[in-house]
Amino acid sequence: MKRTLTAIIALAASSISLAGPYDPPVQLPMGAEQVEALARRELVTGFDKVAGVAWGAVDVAAPPSAVLAAIMDLEARVAEQGSLTGMSRYLDEPSRVGARWVASIMGSEWVFYVVYELDAVAATVSYRLDPTQQSDLSFNQGIYQVLPQGEGSRLLFRGRMESGTKLPGWVKSWLAQDSTESQLGGLRTRAEAASAK
Repeated sequence: MKRTLTAIIALAASSISLAGPYDPPVQLPMGAEQVEALARRELVTGFDKVAGVAWGAVDVAAPPSAVLAAIMDLEARVAEQGSLTGMSRYLDEPSRVGARWVASIMGSEWVFYVVYELDAVAATVSYRLDPTQQSDLSFNQGIYQVLPQGEGSRLLFRGRMESGTKLPGWVKSWLAQDSTESQLGGLRTRAEAASAK
């Protein structure tokens, strides 16, 4: 009973009202079991099949500034995510980065252009397809939010990607969750390593 009550309190504390799917604050559909998994430092992910939105959360033993720096280190993601084969910056401002990504998915090469915007005050990084560039994706938008959590941080993510190609639902779900797990795991590893130096 006490454990269930603790989980309910933690769930209520972790519940954040949602202004829009890609606006802060970020709300994730976590149940009591997932909140408990986070407390055990497990990476929690999910995929909303109706909305096509992938989401995830992970606790990081590093301050929010280190987590935000890891998010903006886009080049490091190529080694962490199996589908990514290349990345180059075509826009590089202090709080705004334009990235040209190359991915190989199910034997096809996709090139897409994404703009990342850092808001250090809100501790968020939002991203979207660059409408000024020709991309092989039809939609790509999402947000990372970093919250103080004890002596470290809690990283929340939600995003949606559409290829414009008809893919079976199970393939979309697998790609979305695999991508979310690899990127959040990589971000945690890099932020913690940088913080330990």
